[in-house]
Amino acid sequence: MSRPKDTDYLSVSARLRAMENRLIDREKTERMLEAPTDEEARKVLTECGYADQIPLEEALRRRRAELYRELKKAVPDVRLVELFQIKYDYHNIKAILKAWSRGIAADDLLLEGGRYDAGMLQSQWQQSQQMEIPEPGRQAVGRAAALLREKDPQG
Repeated sequence: MSRPKDTDYLSVSARLRAMENRLIDREKTERMLEAPTDEEARKVLTECGYADQIPLEEALRRRRAELYRELKKAVPDVRLVELFQIKYDYHNIKAILKAWSRGIAADDLLLEGGRYDAGMLQSQWQQSQQMEIPEPGRQAVGRAAALLREKDPQG
């Protein structure tokens, strides 16, 4: 892959600037936190273009996933965006494994916005005790699952 030039990111920079009005900045965050009711907090989100007919947390999750999809289309090297998505993949894999070890559903623990679809990872694990991720990740998942089978991770 050739070395990127500064000019390769001019359109990305312009796109991010255009998106800033829809992002939640410090001032909007403070307005939401200080809002006396959930309805008042939701008004701030509606001003930023978030859907007003769905639960607050779901609106935030959807927007994060949408933002990552938009950025991936805009940047010359998607790995830059994926760096920010990795934490959601790790969270989802950990949540799936912990829920599995306790015999509970992980649905409410999963987060959108990762490189891999969280529901798909969970489905793959439930069907075959494996996940379709790169080999180093599969090996780590296998080792973690083996440890969880052996003993209680909290005790």
